[in-house]
Amino acid sequence: MAATQFSAADPNTVFTLPVVFVVYHLGESVGTGSNLSDTKLNDELAKLNDAFRARGAFTGLNDTKIQFELAKYDANCSSTSGIVRVNASGVAGYAANGLNNSDNTTLQALRALHSWNNRDEYITIELVHKLNGAAAYAGYLSGYLVIDAQAYWYGLTAHEMGHCLNLRHTFEGDNGGTQCPPNTDPDTQGDLISDTDPHKSTTFCLNAANSETSINECSGVAFGKLLRNFMSYNGPCWDRFTPKQIERMRNSLVSYRSQWLASKALTGLTSPPVVNAVERCGSGVVTFTASSCSGTYNWYSSASGGSSLGTSATYTTPSLTTTTNYYVTCTTTTCGESPRQAVTATIRPAVVSQTACTPTATNGLSVYFGISEFSFASLNRTGGQSTNAIGSNYGDYTCSVAVVNLQAGNSYPFTIKSLYNNTVQARIYIDFNNNGLFTDAGELVYNGTSFLATHTGSIVIPTTATTNTGLRMRVMIDQVGISPCSLTGSVQYGSGRAEDFAVLIAPSSCTPPAAPTINSVSINSGQTATLTASNCSGSVKWYDATTGGTLLFTGNPYVTVALSTSTTHYASCTLNNCESTTRGICTVTVSTGTCTTPTGMQWSNRTTQSFQPRWQGIAGYNYVVRYRIQGSTAWTETAVIPCTFTGVLSTTLLNLVTGSTYEWQVKAICSTGNESAYSVSTLSTIDTASPPCASTLTHSTATLPAGVYQASQIIASQANVVNNTKYFAGRAVLLQPGFKVNSTQPFTITIEGCPSQAPALQFTGTSNFTANGQNYTSYGLSVSNHSVFPNSLFAAAPSLPLCGTATNTARTWVYVYDATTGQQLSYFCTLSNAASMTGLAFSRVTGISAPASVYVDVYDRLLNLRYVSNAVTIP
Repeated sequence: MAATQFSAADPNTVFTLPVVFVVYHLGESVGTGSNLSDTKLNDELAKLNDAFRARGAFTGLNDTKIQFELAKYDANCSSTSGIVRVNASGVAGYAANGLNNSDNTTLQALRALHSWNNRDEYITIELVHKLNGAAAYAGYLSGYLVIDAQAYWYGLTAHEMGHCLNLRHTFEGDNGGTQCPPNTDPDTQGDLISDTDPHKSTTFCLNAANSETSINECSGVAFGKLLRNFMSYNGPCWDRFTPKQIERMRNSLVSYRSQWLASKALTGLTSPPVVNAVERCGSGVVTFTASSCSGTYNWYSSASGGSSLGTSATYTTPSLTTTTNYYVTCTTTTCGESPRQAVTATIRPAVVSQTACTPTATNGLSVYFGISEFSFASLNRTGGQSTNAIGSNYGDYTCSVAVVNLQAGNSYPFTIKSLYNNTVQARIYIDFNNNGLFTDAGELVYNGTSFLATHTGSIVIPTTATTNTGLRMRVMIDQVGISPCSLTGSVQYGSGRAEDFAVLIAPSSCTPPAAPTINSVSINSGQTATLTASNCSGSVKWYDATTGGTLLFTGNPYVTVALSTSTTHYASCTLNNCESTTRGICTVTVSTGTCTTPTGMQWSNRTTQSFQPRWQGIAGYNYVVRYRIQGSTAWTETAVIPCTFTGVLSTTLLNLVTGSTYEWQVKAICSTGNESAYSVSTLSTIDTASPPCASTLTHSTATLPAGVYQASQIIASQANVVNNTKYFAGRAVLLQPGFKVNSTQPFTITIEGCPSQAPALQFTGTSNFTANGQNYTSYGLSVSNHSVFPNSLFAAAPSLPLCGTATNTARTWVYVYDATTGQQLSYFCTLSNAASMTGLAFSRVTGISAPASVYVDVYDRLLNLRYVSNAVTIP
């Protein structure tokens, strides 16, 4: 979660909070059993104040400047002791069982016995005769503590009061002591406090292994005073809060529980209403809204005296030109008029005079998306929250955030970070001509279409921008569908966030260079063009428009994408951070004439059932291969094979007839209706089948059959081999494929590995998963006849090239290919046995179509042997 943004409390003001003791006894006399005496309650309250104010035994520690006082007045402003005693023996099950810490029904039955339930005015410390599941509990900013009367002491009260004032445990996120709490960003993880090291809840201060000099496994440094913190589970050692914990408690009081700071429970007067300050850009009216008053509101223009300006919960000021204070009170019949509560209407000077559209959010607020950080030039904003937490998809900070000073002609870096590292698209606009629109050429200064958690780059301020005038800059993030005036997002996750800032551009101090000269070129359809600029001693930037437009490339020369129609390109020259005010122009003329027949036919990677045709491809063209057994009349055509680069292109032909010779040809599809003729035929012969493999071949005759053995074989001699010094009696020798045998001695041949079948591939179904905020679909594959492949093929092979840094890299790797295009989809390089081939897969971003069919290539890297599967259809 993002760091919570509080109002800042004055660090020197002492806050006095009203408390009420509610004792739920069983009818005992005061001072007996669960009906604790006044003395006991007051003594522990005094110690609680000492702990919070660093007095007495706590002298020298951190003073929270928060103290607690028994309520003096009830709801009708009549005097009270602040101690309420209730005989709760009649509540069902309470006398026999007490209260479970999750039993809200019984708790509400107990509270129905008294009228001290307005926790907007005070904090109740509720003492039960027996509490099950915990010694005490409290909710964050809840206004109450529930404590087992038999366990009541100031330390336990201090711990629960910390929760009541919005503190987490110091071990927050340790999963019951099974892990160290996350602490990469201490302000947004764990206990949300940056000056408390993370630790496990099972780390106890009285254990000698956890002394102040012992090393904390969760931080790597000594424990120090960490386990003395009131928010740990170390009651015997409790004595302190840290400065950041104190800051969080005080800021939480000001931001969320300010009514406790002026409660009628201590003043005997009606509590003042709750009202928030308002600010606006430029002169105009401001509307305040007050709450928490059960009587009559009155608005005033001064701290004392004067007439009421209005009596409703809202008050709209006259047009204001300067920051002005107003005051509001609440008047009740029992307690009279409250003190006046000040509220400020802040009028900030309007830096940006030109208004712009307010972005709409199609799918509303989101708990997932927000701008956690944005930096640009002198601006650095951190601690952003989700749009749901802020309550808006748009923020206008042109007044409230310092203006960003820029200079025309200069370049400035920026960083946009998405909340929770969710991947998003991002855009930045600057209204350079100050017309209130972001649609003019060149005003989209960053177009981040990639899905990233962090977007970075640089923005060059054009020399033609409006200068010495406040201009609006808009920063936007979303999953999809960003335009200057709208955020689309999704139904599932909501919409993104837009924020506006003010920039002030000073005139350029440089002299722009002349535009570069570019020669026009001609190419065939589907080819790329190489454009070269001259007469520029600086850097060359390539655009798609004569002004503004999209920056295509920075550098010289520029290679275009594959083009099918004639296109005009533009280039500027930047020298000493000054960009030329005009751009050179060139035209790439694309010829749509005859489509050239492919050349460069070759073939490779043949097996008993497949081979790979290869030819010279041209980026942007599509290709089709047709093939047939030599002598037959019927051709088989592949699906269209796209080419995304210029160079050698290939595909794999599968399920062929073993030992046959195939004739194959290739044609190019340059554009719709523009195809080449098929190339001349190329002949390729498929391997014959490997000899059958038996686990053991024993030859006791005089001659071992001569031949070429296709797999690695272990030859164990049964006698001395006098005439063959390569082998020795009683030893095993590894023969590589291709070893020819012409021995006159008897041998036993044990075959190490020779799969007798090609891999039989099956499709096993799909599953979905999410990674880095992106949804994916996984397509499962299995080699059903994996048992014919020996496990030795998948033994670790550290002597062969490793897969990255994996020391368990296997001898045999398995590749998954698109059966139509030959594109590699995934590979597996650390399989430990043949059965692992039942868990193969490849993935696609959900919504992107999978290939029509795929196959696998089982590649034995040691022996340079390949076993290619059938092609399996992906539904």
